[in-house]
Amino acid sequence: QHKSAPLPALPTNLAEHQPLLNKLIAKDPAQRYGSAREALEAIEQLAANAAAEATLSRAVPALVG
Repeated sequence: QHKSAPLPALPTNLAEHQPLLNKLIAKDPAQRYGSAREALEAIEQLAANAAAEATLSRAVPALVG
């Protein structure tokens, strides 16, 4: 099943996490993260991007209004 089944797709509201998931569970080991540190760095970057986006989404209405 692991070799033939497609990778699971996240719901639309979590689509930004799809590249992370794909790399974590890639069928080809060469396509996965090389270490736990590398995976953690990707997770931290995703969290930082989400925090920056949240800050912008709060700031834009204040600037417009």
